[in-house]
Amino acid sequence: MGAQNTPPLDHVVSLLSEAISEGGDVRAEGDDRIRVIVRSGRDVRLRVRTWASGEQASKRGRTLWVLRAAHREVLEELRRRDESFVDLRGVVRLHVPGLFVDREDLRGSTRAPSSPVTRSPFADKSSLVPRTLFSHGEERRWTVSSLAQAAGVAPSTASYAVRALAEREILEVHREWRKKFLRLVDRRALVKEWAREYSWRRNVQVPFQAPVGSPSRFLPRLPRLMPELRWALTLQAGASLLAPHATWERIHLYANLRSPQAALDLGVELGWKPEERGPLVLMVPHHRSSVWFGLRRADGLPVVSDLQLILDLWHYPLRGREQAEHLLARVQED
Repeated sequence: MGAQNTPPLDHVVSLLSEAISEGGDVRAEGDDRIRVIVRSGRDVRLRVRTWASGEQASKRGRTLWVLRAAHREVLEELRRRDESFVDLRGVVRLHVPGLFVDREDLRGSTRAPSSPVTRSPFADKSSLVPRTLFSHGEERRWTVSSLAQAAGVAPSTASYAVRALAEREILEVHREWRKKFLRLVDRRALVKEWAREYSWRRNVQVPFQAPVGSPSRFLPRLPRLMPELRWALTLQAGASLLAPHATWERIHLYANLRSPQAALDLGVELGWKPEERGPLVLMVPHHRSSVWFGLRRADGLPVVSDLQLILDLWHYPLRGREQAEHLLARVQED
């Protein structure tokens, strides 16, 4: 690897360390190697290479790809290939024995200083605005102040989100005398626009080989196993309790935990063995606060909101879009 193609190893190590948090330690070794020391005791070395279209991972060892402001399609392709990578904007996916991290909320450094900082109406806090709009439907009219109050956000946050959603033609804004009124144009349009920026893979996932047996019969056991923890079902497990449509074999649930290591520790405490293809997956939510918006119970079990279910299912490979469309049609009929 030529000097001009050598990735900035110090920043790569910094992003990896932030992503892993309490799950391990990262050290640079030479010009193009890093060492990941996982808390479970495993020690993994990776070769750091700059990504170029058509590249293939080294067959002789593990590879960590480094990208600069890559298109989302490139990142999703690397995810499908189960590659580990760092995008210097602040995206890290690391999959090594004993540790899996996939985060897009880290401190990146590739934006030019003169570039405007763009905020998304679908970021954690501001997403409470579109979540509120979706939950009330297309007939409800709002003012900015009433929307802010219902969403539980500051008026300034609501104002920004309203402008951004109006620019995307998701929100209709009109004036009557001195008052400005807002209305959601279309729930489907909101979902499709949001899904362009969101994938369920953005949540940190820690899979376990738990004694699930029949998933539907195992679900009622969860409240007894985690009585002190805030958690909620999502993906096919959650959808099965609200609008059964597709067969499913894997339980995904959000857990109010701060790190992958905390999820790993919880599973081990419950007697579950970490296993990549295990039938139960604890997820540390990417949207740490707003993911709980609209939480409800179905058959006595906590399930995320219809919107969160639809977003999570939208890019899920196992009949996810089909289930998402089924849920969305059900919501629109209510």
